[in-house]
This record gives sequence, structure tokens and C-alpha cells, in this order.
Amino acid sequence: MTSVVVTGDQMAALRAYLADDRGQHKRLIERLGDSGVLGYQLLALGALAVAARREFSPGSASADVVRFVAWVRINLLPDDLGDLDPVAAEAVLRFALGEDVPLPMDPETCFRATILLLGILAYDEHPDDAALDGLLAEARSLAEGWLAERS
Repeated sequence: MTSVVVTGDQMAALRAYLADDRGQHKRLIERLGDSGVLGYQLLALGALAVAARREFSPGSASADVVRFVAWVRINLLPDDLGDLDPVAAEAVLRFALGEDVPLPMDPETCFRATILLLGILAYDEHPDDAALDGLLAEARSLAEGWLAERS
């Protein structure tokens, strides 16, 4: 089994996503290849954790998460993005907020919820370059911590 690491390329790809640079994001994701996907997904989950903890107060009730996911699904997702699985989105968000909940089922559903929620929460902050760098540094630290726990 190959060891999973968080790389500069994964950081650059997520930065392009958060900066809404779709062309650069696509190029960087393609360059990651299969071997870099898990690290990228963990980095995105770390970034979601950072953004979610800024949005929600400590000890936020599950009802707050449910309301937020419902609001996102009703008000923010354009038809061309398809649907956001509410169960997966709520579980991913609760995990990101530090609750001990099992993450959803299949990795694709989990990642789709992660990346969509991350984009929404990060956009809400309107981050400049320094804020993006800070978010990504915190996300990397979290992701590397999760990886160290698995070893």
C-alpha cells in the first residue's frame, strides 16, 4: 500500500478551486493522477473543517447543520451541479465540525459533499490571497494529523 501524503500540487489544486480558477484547477487535478487523489480529498476535508468551524459555533446543534444543508440545496445549487445528498452532506459537515460520526458510504458521494460545501463556505468568506493561504495551511495541518493517526 502506498503511503498517502499531502503535497504542494494538491495544495495548488485546492487553491485554484477555492479561487474559482476552473481551468487551472482542472489542469492541476489531471496532473495529480490517481496517486494524488486521496491526499487531495483529505486536504479538502481539512479545509472544510477549517471553514465550517469558522461558520458554526462550537457545540452547534445537529439541527443547525440540517438547516444549513437544506438551505444550500434549495438556494445555492444550480441545476447543472445536480443534487447534493443531504445525508452525506450532513455527515461530512458534522465530521468536519469534530463530531464522531461515520463518514458516508462511497468515497465519491463523500467527496462531492465535501467539495461543494467547502466551496460555499469558503466563498462566503470572500478570501483574499492571504486568507486562502491561511485556510490551506490549517487544512494541511489537519489532513496530516489525520494521516498520522492512521499510521
